[in-house]
Formats: sequence, C-alpha cells, structure tokens
Amino acid sequence: MLRSTLPLSCFVWLLFPLIVRTEIIIDSVNKPHNPGNSRLENGQFKFPAPKGSCDSGQESKIKADIAIAKKMAKDTLDALNLGTTKDIGTLANGVFDELFTRDEFDDVKTQLSAVGTIEKNKIVIFCNEDHHVMLQDAKLKTSTWDDSTWEGKDRQGNTAFVMIGREAQIQANPDAPVPNPRQKICQSDPLMDAYTSLGDNELAGEFHIVLCSSYFNGNSESAKLDTRSIDDINAKGLKRDEDLNYLNNIYPSSRTILHEFMHVIGGPARDVNGNPHFAFSSIAAPQWITDIPAVPCYGYTWCAAIKRRYAAEKNPAVKQNLLPSRNADSFVSLCLAVAIQPKVNSAGQPITRVPNTCMWFAGYVDVDTLEVPQDFLAQGS
Repeated sequence: MLRSTLPLSCFVWLLFPLIVRTEIIIDSVNKPHNPGNSRLENGQFKFPAPKGSCDSGQESKIKADIAIAKKMAKDTLDALNLGTTKDIGTLANGVFDELFTRDEFDDVKTQLSAVGTIEKNKIVIFCNEDHHVMLQDAKLKTSTWDDSTWEGKDRQGNTAFVMIGREAQIQANPDAPVPNPRQKICQSDPLMDAYTSLGDNELAGEFHIVLCSSYFNGNSESAKLDTRSIDDINAKGLKRDEDLNYLNNIYPSSRTILHEFMHVIGGPARDVNGNPHFAFSSIAAPQWITDIPAVPCYGYTWCAAIKRRYAAEKNPAVKQNLLPSRNADSFVSLCLAVAIQPKVNSAGQPITRVPNTCMWFAGYVDVDTLEVPQDFLAQGS
C-alpha cells in the first residue's frame, strides 16, 4: 500500500495465492477481467462480477510505469552486483547502508531480481474498487469488505469471497442495528495511491493491485512533491521549490507500481520454520514484505529510521518485525536513489560528478552542486 504524503501511516490488507500462474492483466474497459463470479448470500443477495475499470489512458500509464519500475529494480540490482557485502560500491554506495543491514545484502538482490520476472505471478490491476462489496452479518453485527472477483471457501466449507478488510463493531445490545458500511479503502484515505491483495490458500492464485484516483490524478499533497518522471528529472535537474531536493519528496508514479510489486514478491508471512503462514480460508493472511507500522514507513528518511530502530532493538520478537527487507518502501527508496541522477543542476547547468557515486546517502542534496550539503557533512565532523 502506498500513500503519497509526507506524514505517513501504514495499513495493508494482503492475501496470498497457493498456485502461481503467469500473467499481468490490466482490468481494461475494453477487455474486463470478469471471471463470472457471484455469491448467493443466505439465498437472498447476489453480486455480479464488475465491468472493466481502466480506460485506455490509464492502461497506457500503467504499462509505462511497469516498464520503468522493472528498469529501476534492474539498474539497482546491477549496481549492487558490482559491489560486495564489504564494499557496496557504485551508485548504491552509502545508500544501502542507510536503509539495510549488510546481512540483508543477498536477500535484497534476490527480491529486486524477482521484479524482473514479476510476470511469473498472475497479477490483476484494477483502477477502482467497484469489485469490492460490503457484506454484513446481522447476528454478529459485523461488516466486511470482500473481493467479488475471488471465490474461496470459508471455515464451514461454504463458497465465500475473499475478505480484504473488516468493519468490526460487535454490539453488546443484540437489538442494535448492523453498523453502517465504512468507506472503501481508497475512499477512506484520499492520500492513498494503491494497495495490494493476494488470494488466500484456497484460491488458484491471483494478486490484485488496486490503483486509487490519487495515482492517476494526484491529491492534496501533490503540490509539495516532484511528480515528474525519472527521465524528466534527470534531464532537467531538481526543482528549486522548498524541500524538493529531498528524496522523500520525489514521487514519480512508477514508484507506486514498484512499491506494490514488492508486496507481491514478498508473499505471505512465514512461520518459525520458514513456511508460508495463512490465517483462515477466505480471510486476509499476514504478509512478509509489508509496510512496517512501527514508524512511518514511506520515504527515504523514515526507511532509514526503520533500519536504525532495527539495529537498536534488543527484543528478538520485535526485531524480526522491524527487518528493513520486510518494508516495501525501503526497496523503493534504494531504487529511487540509484535512478535519480540529474545531468544538470536546477539552473540547467551541466554537472560533472564522480562517476558511479550516489549523491543521496544524506537523503537530500544541494540543488546547485548536486552534492551532499555542507551542513550535513559538518554534522559528522
């Protein structure tokens, strides 16, 4: 799940498929992803499968961002492969150590490599949440959001949609009304760019990525961010606007796709034996690469804070959940640091820098020199 904002919080619904099929499908209005699923609830309620959600313009943008996301991962992997755990080297020098531990070096490379073969998974990308339906249980006084394009089996063996979120308001008063349905996930958070769901252990296996309107149209925070493409930034330089020399605030839409791909690649959380851990059939499972909720978990600054907190944590149970390579945006921040290498400064003047060195290890740079600012270097002297 990704929110394009500066103060950030982390909530993710993630399910996992047992059987993997290969393909990336965009739920296009011209070719809807329509498996024909419907659910008969107590013999009374029937929900038809939705129509396609992405128009041709949205589809083109998604395809372009997929290609860029894959290139970001490949370029970062290439940079890491030129180094070792003793000398990260090249464009990743300094940045890796700010975001990850050296023990994670090989795992980070493995996960980034998997982005290049992301099509080995079956992924369906939606441009709205019309396929999500609210189901209510009058007896338990609960409501759940379910994905109507997925059917699994509940604990009683009945056909059921996969639950991706819950409105749980169990009332002490048995005569209390069923709670009103909450808003869907994108609607509930106008800063949300996207989120990922993975099918449960009963399903034949699809990963669903929902892109919110913020991904396409921006939101109230967009004016504070540099949302230009990576190529545009590298060709024209960083903007002089306030705080746009901070990597946190560089927000090409391709980073959203890469972030969601990391959730897909991570799959389900693992038990003590390393086996996938599921909750119940037709209910969301824990995830492995998540949005770590211990601190705000998006952007270079917060991802570096996660690494520092991990290093300082003494409780093994807590420490396991702070592992930087389990945080999706830590990968994105690394890839973005490698990708954003402007050829000119903010005035359009060519900049000559030491080849294959990364300027982002402090998280921000001087817009005129594209080097780590002197005030940062002075702090370490």
